[in-house]
Parts: sequence; C-alpha cells; structure tokens
Amino acid sequence: MKVVDTEEMKLIEKKSLEEYGFSEDLIIENVGLRGADYLHETVINKSSFGEIVFLIGKGNNGADGLSVARYLKNKGYSTRAFLLFSEESLGENTKKQLGMARAYGVKISELKNIEQITSYFTQTQENYLVVDAILGTGFRFPLSSFLFEVITTVNTYSSVTVSLDIPSGVVGDSGKISSSAVRADYTLAIGLPKLGHIMGSGSEVCGKI
Repeated sequence: MKVVDTEEMKLIEKKSLEEYGFSEDLIIENVGLRGADYLHETVINKSSFGEIVFLIGKGNNGADGLSVARYLKNKGYSTRAFLLFSEESLGENTKKQLGMARAYGVKISELKNIEQITSYFTQTQENYLVVDAILGTGFRFPLSSFLFEVITTVNTYSSVTVSLDIPSGVVGDSGKISSSAVRADYTLAIGLPKLGHIMGSGSEVCGKI
C-alpha cells in the first residue's frame, strides 16, 4: 500500500492538474460522487438513519463534504450540513459547493454555539450518521475551544462517523492529536492514505480506511 505525506499529495494534485487536467473542482466532484456511492452501498444500508449530518469546515475538506451531501440528496436521502464557520469566511471552493448544495435541497444551518448542535443531537432522532468534513490533512495545532466542543459532542452522540480524508484533529503527517479528535468508524482517504492514518494516535481514530 502506498502512503504519502501532505507535500507528496500536493505534488500529485499539481501533476494531476498540469498533465491530466484534473482541476480542484473536478477532484471535489469525484470525491462527492465516490463518497456518496460508498456511503450508500456500505454504510447507510446497515442501519436506519433520519437526516445524515455533515459538519463543514471552511476549506476544501468542507467543500468535499458539501459535494457528498449533494450527491446523497440526489439519491433521495435527507441531508443537513452544519457550517462551523461563517459563510463569509469560507474558501471559494466551499462557497461554490454551498450554493450547489442549497440548490439541490441540502438543509444548511450555520452553527453559532455548541448548545445548538447538542440540542439537535438530543431532540431530533435516535441514530445519527455524521460525516466529518471539518479539518483536512493540513491541520496544525492548536484546536480551537469551539471545535474541541463540537468534536466532543460528535464523539458522544454519533452512531456512525465517517471522516473525509482524515479525522478532524489529527495531524496529517504525524498522526498526532492535541486535545481531541473525531473518532471515525470509516475514513475515506482521498487519493492515497496519509502518514497520519497509520502513525501516532491517528491509527487509533481512523476506523476502517
């Protein structure tokens, strides 16, 4: 199995664009399509879920999450995306995916305090499938207190958790965790597995890669 660090992954993405025409937009669309297919075929059919919950960060990891949410909505599932940052602060790819997700009927909620998501998890349904699209492989310490609380809440209430690329809170090149990290049942590694999937504490929270 090939494993890469974050710089090697950036070089692969650069070569994908320059030699094969794979833009960031196209990669995000592929992640959305393949991620939705995997969840549909492997995860969702194992249990009864109501809304599928997506936790969205400001960078391309969040864009990936919104793309997956849109493709699942197109398959007939109910999907809700919680934005963990203001719309104004989102990256351009994430803003674009947000607009597309809205157009397809994905429910969008901006998460302004921890009580909001705690109430959601305790009052809406019994089983929760949560897709973690908060932080990607480029995460560096420290984890903000707000994200710490969000991750702790997810780890408490989620029935099945799927992380896109790497569980949020894990450093992509070392697998180190500072205060907390999402404990995933499945991690959908994008492109190739990263060092953080198999090193340090990362190997303990990735679930099935």
